[in-house]
Amino acid sequence: MLFYKKLMEESNLSYGTVEHLQRELHPAFEMALRDCIIRTNPTHNVLRQLKKQTIVALGAGSITKRVYQDGRIERCDNVKDVKLYIENIEEMIERKQKLFAEE
Repeated sequence: MLFYKKLMEESNLSYGTVEHLQRELHPAFEMALRDCIIRTNPTHNVLRQLKKQTIVALGAGSITKRVYQDGRIERCDNVKDVKLYIENIEEMIERKQKLFAEE
């Protein structure tokens, strides 16, 4: 899971990109597991764990997700059209600020 977190945080990859990478890596590790090359699949249930984390997303079409202590999840999406996103950037920022101001 740390590998995926590092990709998302340091390389600024989106969750969707990491999910695609997971779809490619998981079967390869499953084959290695089946052939007794490794003992466990390090990609098993990783995405499930990543989904339980707060994610602040920027840019057109992105979705910010806040995970609360009680397990509740709230999302705040940005418009998909780049021109509309630029025109409404202040609104996008205010919505994210409101999401994180709530307790």
